[in-house]
Amino acid sequence: MEMDRRFFTRIEVPGTKIQYKKVGSTKLFTALSKPGELKNISKSGLAFFAMEQLQSGDRLLLKVQFPDGKKLRLLGRIRWQDEYDDTEKFEVGVQFAPFGTRSEYNSLKDWDYLKSLKGLDIIKPQEDDTRQSE
Repeated sequence: MEMDRRFFTRIEVPGTKIQYKKVGSTKLFTALSKPGELKNISKSGLAFFAMEQLQSGDRLLLKVQFPDGKKLRLLGRIRWQDEYDDTEKFEVGVQFAPFGTRSEYNSLKDWDYLKSLKGLDIIKPQEDDTRQSE
């Protein structure tokens, strides 16, 4: 049995839809995926269901639409992927990029919304934007 190494509470937000596209693709204009289903979200990332196999380490731009109509655009990196219950779906785990004011960071406004979700304790924004990016 595989050990769960997550330290943060994951919550489900039923009715939340997600679209994604790879960041840094060689294609000039890459369209977002068809809307998929969010499985859960935590202070450090999210899990969702994809209809295609993706690669661990790939950077993604995520468009998340919550049932209240709020839309977020988040950057993250794929950390894991598993086939889902003998279907053609894949469960994908994404770790968020930091939240802050630099262009490679996620928006502070998005951070404010995420931390307002009941039971969700999102990582605080970067205090020092002078640190090196990955």
